[in-house]
Amino acid sequence: AGIELLELAVGKEKMPVLESSTRQVLEEERETTLMFRNGQTEEAVRRKAENGTLRIAPGGFDEAVTAVVDLWQERREMNAGREKYSLSISTPTNADAHTLSIAIRERRRELGEIGPDLVTLKAKAKGEGAVYDMALARGDKIRLFQRTNAFYPATGTRGNIGRNGTVVEVRDVQDAGLVLRGANGREGFVSWNALKHPETKEILLAYGEALTTNTSQGATVTDHIFAIPAGSRNVTAFGAYTSSSRHREQTFIVTSDGAERAEVAGRRPLGDQREIAASDVLKNIIRNFERQPEKETAHALLERAENVRRGAVRAMQETKHGLE
Repeated sequence: AGIELLELAVGKEKMPVLESSTRQVLEEERETTLMFRNGQTEEAVRRKAENGTLRIAPGGFDEAVTAVVDLWQERREMNAGREKYSLSISTPTNADAHTLSIAIRERRRELGEIGPDLVTLKAKAKGEGAVYDMALARGDKIRLFQRTNAFYPATGTRGNIGRNGTVVEVRDVQDAGLVLRGANGREGFVSWNALKHPETKEILLAYGEALTTNTSQGATVTDHIFAIPAGSRNVTAFGAYTSSSRHREQTFIVTSDGAERAEVAGRRPLGDQREIAASDVLKNIIRNFERQPEKETAHALLERAENVRRGAVRAMQETKHGLE
């Protein structure tokens, strides 16, 4: 809607347009990404099903979460030793991001990447949900929810270590705050006060192993996993394109077979006993990924109302002409 208003204000011919994408290394991946972008959703989804980058995990939500964690570990092990290899996970909702982050945190602990819990905080994701218990340990990846400043002992200076959506690593837990490592590798001390909401004084933190599609939309990584353990019903064409285009090499989509089948069954007439086939599951994913809901602007509403008025006037005139 914002782009539509800008086009009306300055003229569509004066608007800059992104016409190509060069993030993907392989030609096939560039083609698939453009298919999502250009509305060729069915072709894109079927291509990913054929090449194995669309994975429909047997079972429900929990089984799909496990499948995502297994894939995450598989990709890391396959690319161990590669310089600058990066892997990220996105998902439609904050609730899914929290569940996936907890599951990956547990797997990382099994792998010896996270130490014992050092503190348990009362934390909250900004603007959403209730306050929850958040255990922190050395090695944890956490997401910030506001611009956060840190003190850097190495240089004796203060500066920004992140903002809303930034993921940092916990290096140590102290009485007065946390020692965090930013994406640039610098370690800084962040006080508890710097992590609190300026009004409610609640600590704004979440685990950062998985992020929502909106939060991760500016990322560029080697491989990406688009996790939809609750099924594709929460995904639109906009989310499908965004989360399917973060990668340079590959994006994997992981969904729940049980969730997809439940949605298919819910859309059928009551008493329909037809078997739900794998093709029905794939069609359901395509149908959801094709949806493009639009927010109507006030300007568009007024224009539509004016078109209705003009149509009514013309209809009345045509009727009167016959009578005359």
